[in-house]
Amino acid sequence: MGPGVSQTKYADVVGVTTDGKVVEDLYAIHSTDVSTDALVKAAQAFLDGLSTKERTSCTFDIDADEWTAWSNVDGYDRKGVRMGDLTEKQRDLGYALLGRALSADGLTQTRGIMKLNAFLGDSNGGN
Repeated sequence: MGPGVSQTKYADVVGVTTDGKVVEDLYAIHSTDVSTDALVKAAQAFLDGLSTKERTSCTFDIDADEWTAWSNVDGYDRKGVRMGDLTEKQRDLGYALLGRALSADGLTQTRGIMKLNAFLGDSNGGN
């Protein structure tokens, strides 16, 4: 978890409620008839472009605790791979994956946040 937060386990996460009571099947999984083939291909291409060590560092079981243990605070030891540590080809595959996973507005916002984080990191001496 991020700094100052106690360790949360995946099994503890039930979602956000308005009154503390879980609404069962609020977002039940169902077919939308939208193909995910392009997204799956982009994800596979990204993973195939990583070394064994890089791939191992960023793939987890769906119910792994790593899904809840993340922070955007600088200095936090995150799991996975850093875009800045990837080769140009690997980064291109990563951005292609983001492009398939997000809407156009979502991708623009994500890239803007990445640029802002890089600027803030540079202005703080990389810390």
